[in-house]
Amino acid sequence: ISRNWRSATDRRSELNSGENEARRFPSGFFVFEAIPCSVFDWAVLSESSTMIDDAELLRRYAEEGSEAAFAQLVNRHLNLVYRAALRRTNGDAHRAADVSQVVFTALARDAAALRRHALLAGWLYTATRNAAHNAMRAEQRRQAREREAHLMHELNSGAKAAAGTGEGWAQMRPMLDAAM
Repeated sequence: ISRNWRSATDRRSELNSGENEARRFPSGFFVFEAIPCSVFDWAVLSESSTMIDDAELLRRYAEEGSEAAFAQLVNRHLNLVYRAALRRTNGDAHRAADVSQVVFTALARDAAALRRHALLAGWLYTATRNAAHNAMRAEQRRQAREREAHLMHELNSGAKAAAGTGEGWAQMRPMLDAAM
């Protein structure tokens, strides 16, 4: 595109001269159609026919088991899911990757039901938010269990040390005799 930079007057003269052909520019994996615009060099009008919509890709995966269709869906939405998960997991890249995997596993499992969903990106974002919340809650529960286990270990090792020296029984004997 940088080779196609022209001055604003050149662009206006092209527009006025009737050069209104749509141009196609590669943009990563997909090809976009662009039309001349007086404000910008070229405005993106629409995605070309090479880009298949999400509903069609989901249909292909659900009905035909097309791995290529599912791979295209994952490639298309991976950044959205991973970045949302990264924000929800406080920047933990490993947990965000795990959340992304959970979301795309759910997409594969529920593909037949989701092919009628109006906006797949919205469903993916909601699923990412919920999966990240579940992952963070599970991490908090795990940390609480570890703290409790560590505390119990310290108490048990302290009681064993006191029982091993006989000091604990020596202190308890008078109390037990008085209670009896």
